[in-house]
Amino acid sequence: MPLYKEVQQLNDEVMALIEALNNNPTPEERQELCDKLVAVAEARDYMQEQNCEEICKARQNCIADNDAIDAEIKRLMAKKTTNTRAIEFYENELMRAVEMHGGKFNAGTFTVGTRKSTVVVVDETIFNDDRFKVTKTEVKIDKMALKAALKEGETIEGAELVDKQNIAIK
Repeated sequence: MPLYKEVQQLNDEVMALIEALNNNPTPEERQELCDKLVAVAEARDYMQEQNCEEICKARQNCIADNDAIDAEIKRLMAKKTTNTRAIEFYENELMRAVEMHGGKFNAGTFTVGTRKSTVVVVDETIFNDDRFKVTKTEVKIDKMALKAALKEGETIEGAELVDKQNIAIK
């Protein structure tokens, strides 16, 4: 059984003992209930501490996994960049071979040739026709300025300051 379920069971038992104490037991029953309550509460607190330690360890493992994933993403992006450059190099070599052969040719099981396409090449340093320009606007909320305004007491519809509790693990 997971630790957190054991902690919950012990907590339920603590609450049941407290309820039993509130039902006016005899002095002997009261002493017995108090002794049992102390023992169960100590067991619950110990299990809770163990549970929290396990959670902290699991959290650290997730952080380490994310760091490893980030490193792997970086490695794969570098590999992709290298492969993209290699593809460009290979295609340039093949283009030269097509030019040397005067057109399409066979290279083992491959047929290498060219096809015609039309592309637009724009020199943005001198291009100045507004008909073909698109303006993209990205609207973002300046949360730092908004926070400052709210702290100064300004009321802003749709925004409020909320105090949060953040985990601090050392």
